[in-house]
Amino acid sequence: MRAVIIGAGIAGLAVAKGLRLLGWETEIYEQASELKPLGAGLSLSANALRALRVLGLYETVVAEAQPIHRLDLLDDEGQVLQSTDFQRFSQRYGHLSMAVLHRGDLHRALLTELPRSIIRTDMECVDARQVGDKIVLHFADGEIVESELVLACDGIHSAVRRALFPESREHFARYACWRAISPGLPQGMDPARLTESWGAGKRIGLAAIPGERVYWFGCCGAERLHDPKLAQADLAGVKAMFSGFHDPVPEVLDRTPADSLIWTDILDLDPMPSFTRGNAVLLGDAAHAVTPDLGQGAGLAMEDAAVLT
Repeated sequence: MRAVIIGAGIAGLAVAKGLRLLGWETEIYEQASELKPLGAGLSLSANALRALRVLGLYETVVAEAQPIHRLDLLDDEGQVLQSTDFQRFSQRYGHLSMAVLHRGDLHRALLTELPRSIIRTDMECVDARQVGDKIVLHFADGEIVESELVLACDGIHSAVRRALFPESREHFARYACWRAISPGLPQGMDPARLTESWGAGKRIGLAAIPGERVYWFGCCGAERLHDPKLAQADLAGVKAMFSGFHDPVPEVLDRTPADSLIWTDILDLDPMPSFTRGNAVLLGDAAHAVTPDLGQGAGLAMEDAAVLT
């Protein structure tokens, strides 16, 4: 049994691991020319951590993560608005219920579980068609690949989804987000506590990750896609936006390397009635991209992989 996977991100690597546990042959086609750590931090909730257990990846991934015992929602002065005790859920489920790590560390941990020989890089899929009982994939270099099962894990802008599900629609959530990694932990910061602080039209979250680092994200409303005032904002502009927030927000931003700042408009997908068509299956953001408000993007991708395998 053979499956072709489009995309060597979190979803693609996770489903490849699951299929190989079942004895399937897998081939992964990745558009990037090399596999390297990208992004900033991400959170894994109880559903994602349970999926990792199903896939045999729990210990590998948790070794790279910071366990989170409490999530506090704060106002911009640092007063607690709402608190969630994740230790209670961990006791109920028998495993961690929240963890945070660098996306690059998660990606590397998944890569260690697979032979590199099954991954072909610099292979951008540009079209997909159902022909008889197979999916025919067209790549930017002119190569054509056929498979009786294609798993599309190529993200929110999935070429496979656009070709086979032309009715699918991306949706602008009317806000934008900056993300980065800041070296060093501020004095007194509890590494097992994740905070998200709300101000007028903006919010910022802080979470410790292994290696004495802080992952942070800052969000604000946006009237349109690619708003130049937001897209061109540098670190100084972001620091000014959150200058009135409580400690240790200013310190974390001050420590952030200017060239590490990542900015994105926030998009999701309109709900789809099905994630399968013919011999193709959509996974992760290609199927159900969501806003990062619940920190479920990577987790849902791994849950998809666990359910399919």
